[in-house]
Amino acid sequence: MADKDNDWFDKVFREYKEVIREYFEKRGCGEESKDLAQMTFLKAYRGLGRFRQESSFKTWLFRIARNTWINRIRDEKVQKQQIQLVDFEEQFDEPVRTIDDPLSKLLTEEGMAHLDKAIKELPPQMRHCVFLRVSQGLKYSQIAKMLHLKESTIKSQLSQARSRLKEVLGDYFSGLEF
Repeated sequence: MADKDNDWFDKVFREYKEVIREYFEKRGCGEESKDLAQMTFLKAYRGLGRFRQESSFKTWLFRIARNTWINRIRDEKVQKQQIQLVDFEEQFDEPVRTIDDPLSKLLTEEGMAHLDKAIKELPPQMRHCVFLRVSQGLKYSQIAKMLHLKESTIKSQLSQARSRLKEVLGDYFSGLEF
């Protein structure tokens, strides 16, 4: 690319960088807005030879930004689906007693069998939350981020799980905290 083209692109970049960043920010991209704006300009720079001037450069640039945003959403959905596709059942194949904490030492073999069965009967999302909280020791905010849910949803899921487990396990439930 000639120096003249580089100078022109630098001018365009300075003129539109904030507008493109704001485009992403308005779509809820937050801190990632700057990165997505840079990605948009990089794609535009690399594709400059393919710009057919059938529309204004601004329109073409915003089309690239839109496609970048759509790709980000699609990638985020794929990542979320991959997380959900993980077979959490396998995580509970080995009894919870393998966790080295006071809870494991307090519960009897019979209690552990009941706990394993009760956890497996929880709805999938609730079971995932329990697994991440108990087995992985994650905080509510970490679980929320990992599962792409609100922290209040995680708290609600864990509260409901505690209630269901307490109902099913009765005496075996005492001392179970998560």
